[in-house]
Amino acid sequence: YSAKNIEHKPGGVSYILVGIGKLERIKMRIPGGFTVYNSMTAAVCAARNGKRVLLLEKNNKLGRKIAASGNGKCNLTNAVISAEYYHNAYPDELSAILGQCDRESVLRFMLSLGIRCKDKRGYYYPMSEQAAVVVQMLQAELEHLKVIIVLEERFLELLRDSEGFSVVTDKKRYRAENVILSGGGMAAPKLGAEN
Repeated sequence: YSAKNIEHKPGGVSYILVGIGKLERIKMRIPGGFTVYNSMTAAVCAARNGKRVLLLEKNNKLGRKIAASGNGKCNLTNAVISAEYYHNAYPDELSAILGQCDRESVLRFMLSLGIRCKDKRGYYYPMSEQAAVVVQMLQAELEHLKVIIVLEERFLELLRDSEGFSVVTDKKRYRAENVILSGGGMAAPKLGAEN
């Protein structure tokens, strides 16, 4: 699906998912209670809850950082998920977020995509140990759910008014009822990470 299929007016889409660089502080939760792994999983969760979704990505393809994660094996979750394992300026908020997303919910979500996982010394990977499989299955689900994917557009600004939000990119302005900013870390700048 392309951006040509959406209306550029209030209510055109329910959610716009924007993958951007590092965010200092943001709280995010998708309908259905699943705390997101990245913008692709956020889009899947919102679309599964009946929302019309537009996913903006600055890169020329989705999932570049997922494909490289875990040395190409894609470490999906860990046996022990705790804020003490993360460097973070907001440990209380991080603990609250991590408390909403336990290992079992991540594994159930992956299984719903057709991805069986295995435990390797407390680290969970897809059975194939291939991150590319995770990207392919997420992309297949996005297509199945008719998520509109727009590549190679850089997020510039988020504006809010009485009718919703405007997301301004380097090419267009989009309107939506809700916006999720999916901020990554600074790992792997070659894959698109930035301040």
